[in-house]
Amino acid sequence: MMPRNNLLSIVIYPAVGIGLMLCAVAPAALVVPPWPRPSSDAQAIADRTTYQHWNSFTSTTGPNAPDVAEINPNGTANAFDAAASVSGSFLTSGGNIYSPTGVIKPRVTVPGYALSDHETRFLVQVISQGAPIDATELWLDGVPVISLPGYSYTELSRTALGGFGGFKIEHAWTFTASHDGVSFQLDWGWGAESASLDQIAVDTHAVRVPEPSMWAAVAGVVGLLLARRSPMTPGRSNQGGQPCSDSDQ
Repeated sequence: MMPRNNLLSIVIYPAVGIGLMLCAVAPAALVVPPWPRPSSDAQAIADRTTYQHWNSFTSTTGPNAPDVAEINPNGTANAFDAAASVSGSFLTSGGNIYSPTGVIKPRVTVPGYALSDHETRFLVQVISQGAPIDATELWLDGVPVISLPGYSYTELSRTALGGFGGFKIEHAWTFTASHDGVSFQLDWGWGAESASLDQIAVDTHAVRVPEPSMWAAVAGVVGLLLARRSPMTPGRSNQGGQPCSDSDQ
C-alpha cells in the first residue's frame, strides 16, 4: 500500500546528499522519496532501496513489524518505545504509542545491504500527535542526523486537535550516512510529554561512492595534462591561441 500523496513536492538531489523542498497546495501528507520507491523485493535489490511504513503498533516494547509496507529484502524492520520501562507508555485504541506523563523514545531499526563501497540516503517521516516534539533530537547509530551530509528537516503539516488539545504534525528528515550498514538504528529524543507516536515511514537508498583510487587516477590525469601545457614567456602575447615565437616581437 502506498502512502497518501496530496502534496506537490520539489526535490533537490545533490551528490553529497538530498534536500527536500515542499510546497503545499492541499492538506499535506507523507511524501515519496526522490528515488524510485520499491514495490517488490526484486526491485529493491536491483535499486538497493528499502521502504517500511508503520501506521499501527501492537506493542510498546516491540517487536512491531511494519503494517502498511515492508519492502526490505535484508530483514524485518522494527519500531518501538526504547524508554517504555520508564515512560509509562501504552497503546491507544488507534494503535499509537503514548504516555500522558512521560517522554517516549521511539526507536527504529532498519536492515541494510552492508555494501562496503556505498553510502545510504534516508527519507524519514513521522506523524506525532499531542504536544509538539523536538525535531532536532534524532540520531542515526548514535550520531545526530543534523550533523550528517544532506540534512534537511521539513514540517509537512500541522493540524490543531480537539479534545485534550495539541497538534497532529507530519515531519520529514533527509540525510546521508557515509556507509551502508548491516543495520541502522534511528533514535528520537522526542523532548515532550503527552506526545504520541502515530506513524513512521523510512525509505533508504544505498548509492555507490567513487573509490579513493579513482580520485587519485583522475588527479593524475589532470596533473599530466597541466604539465604538458607549455607556459607562455612573461611579456609575450599569445593572440588567437597560436604559439609565441621570436618573430612575434
